[in-house]
Amino acid sequence: MSEPKRQHFVPRFLLRRFAKDGRFVRIYRASGKANTKASPRSACTIEDFYTIEDPAEPEPLRVEKKLAAEIETPAALAIEAIVSGEFPPSDEHRAALIAFVSAQFVRGPDTRNFLNHVMRALVMNRARKMGRARALADLRQKGFPINADGTLTKDAMIHMQESAFDLDFASMRIALIVFEDPALITSDRPVVQWGNIGPDTPSFGVGIDVPHSVCLHLDPRHALLFVPGDVHVGRWEERRVDGDALHARRLNERAAAWAFERVFHDPDHDPLAGIDLTSMKSFDVELRDALSDPGRTKGARRSSSRSQRRKKKARRRK
Repeated sequence: MSEPKRQHFVPRFLLRRFAKDGRFVRIYRASGKANTKASPRSACTIEDFYTIEDPAEPEPLRVEKKLAAEIETPAALAIEAIVSGEFPPSDEHRAALIAFVSAQFVRGPDTRNFLNHVMRALVMNRARKMGRARALADLRQKGFPINADGTLTKDAMIHMQESAFDLDFASMRIALIVFEDPALITSDRPVVQWGNIGPDTPSFGVGIDVPHSVCLHLDPRHALLFVPGDVHVGRWEERRVDGDALHARRLNERAAAWAFERVFHDPDHDPLAGIDLTSMKSFDVELRDALSDPGRTKGARRSSSRSQRRKKKARRRK
C-alpha cells in the first residue's frame, strides 16, 4: 500500500461537515474570490506536510499517523455525539475534544509561518550587529536548525508542533452554541482564538470576551466555546446556548479574520452575506508587519539613522 503524500492539516472529517454532496464553497479570504466546486478531499492539504525528512528517522510518517489514530478518530466520534444531542460531553468525549483542539491549534501552516517570522526577525536583529553570514553561523552554533534564508528546517518545525499538541485546555469549561438554521463557516484555521473583543460583543452567557477563549465550529449549526475555568469557577455551569443572527455574524467575522488563507461554507447558504472579507486585516498580516522590523517605527528608524550619522562625524573629528 502506498503511503500518503498529500496530508490534511485540517482533517477531512471536519471539512465534510460543512459540505453537501462532497462539495462546499471555498473563498480566498484576501480576495473574496469563491470556488463553488471545492472538495474536502483536496482542501487544506500540503504534500508531505508532516513527513519527517531525516534519513535516521525510522518512521517518517509517525506524526501523520499519530494525528489520524490518536487525535482525529476519537474527535470525530466525540463531535458526532455532541451534534446528536450529548451535552455536556462524556469524560471520554471531553478528553477527545480537548486533545483535538490542542493539536489543531498548532498543527497548521500558520504555526510554521509564525515560527519563521520570529526566526527571521531574530536573524535580522543579529545581522545588524555582525552581518548576515556570521549571524546565521552563530545561531547554528547555538543549536538553531535554520536554513540559509533564515527559516527553520522542516523537521525542526514538525517536532516543535508535535511537542505542543498537548497544550493545556483541560481546565477550560465548554459551552455548546446551537443555531436553528445553518449559520456558520469554518476555515483552514478552524480553532479560533477570542480575546477582549469590546463592549458590542454579544453575550453568550459564558464570557466570550475573556482572553484565551477558543471556539470550534462543528458544523453550520453547532459551535463549541472553550472558556478558561479559572475565570468562571463557581459562577456558571456548562451549558447549551441558543445562538441568534448577531451571534452568528460575530462568530463568522472572527473566524474569517482568523483564517489563514481560506474559509469554507455549505453551498446552500451564505453565512458571509454582508461581510467584506477583503477589508479585514488578518492576524498573519499584523504579525508580519510587527516582525518585519521589530519595535521600530519609521520615525524611530529616521532618528536612529541621524544618531548613527552624528556618531560617525564625531569619530572622524577625533
